[in-house]
Amino acid sequence: MRPLTILLLALVAVTPAAAEETLKDPKQILNKSRAAIAALKAVSYKATMSGEVSLAASVVRAIGISAGVPRFRLDAKKTEIRGDGKQVAIFDHTQKTALLASDMRALMDSGNEELLALICGFFFDGGENSIMAEAQHSKKLKLLGQANIAKQPCYELSFEISDPEEQESMTIRLWISSKDFLPRQIEAPEGKITLSEMRRNPKLEPDAFSTRAPKGYTQKKIEKPAALKIGSVAPDWTLKSPGGKPVTLSKLKGKVVLVTFWASW
Repeated sequence: MRPLTILLLALVAVTPAAAEETLKDPKQILNKSRAAIAALKAVSYKATMSGEVSLAASVVRAIGISAGVPRFRLDAKKTEIRGDGKQVAIFDHTQKTALLASDMRALMDSGNEELLALICGFFFDGGENSIMAEAQHSKKLKLLGQANIAKQPCYELSFEISDPEEQESMTIRLWISSKDFLPRQIEAPEGKITLSEMRRNPKLEPDAFSTRAPKGYTQKKIEKPAALKIGSVAPDWTLKSPGGKPVTLSKLKGKVVLVTFWASW
């Protein structure tokens, strides 16, 4: 081999690999993140909620929704929640009870609303109702810089969501891995959710999302409430606005009220 050829080969061998491209357009980062999520078949992670409420759980979920119910398994030690695409089950391993429902909405009064948030449908269900889509449509979307979250180098983004009730906006911060472009953290005024130990497309056992109750557990089924008749009085409720202000339906009596129903699990 000629000396010049040997020298060139040696230079190639010691030349460092090109650094990963650093993106500066926040919409491009979100596009890559939505594409990375769409390419998944399943994902597993540990989710931690901190702020007004502190919770932690291990989650594995398939990507996509069947009949309005995602396929997932959430393990929070004493409580386990599973969805098989058709129904949802909450297992209380202390009381040995199983609560079954045909949709996610039926579980909202079961005292597990915060745990249900750790399923992170606002990330992984995609579509125009996802937090990624809302961020893309925000006129105040910004790239703040980079930070390490859950041992992952991440892009840090911020955007605003309007709160018509309080005539003000709420700032959301979002961290997306610069390696695999999957989300690692979201922060709102009431707290944040962090995802760690994330695995893409983990191997799933055939009964991974089974809602069958363990032997010896007492089962109870939550039935869907009967549909309201047109012209009847709507049931009263109090919910928090995005800014944290309580809103009660009965206090809006006499005003025109438009109620939009949506959810992402």
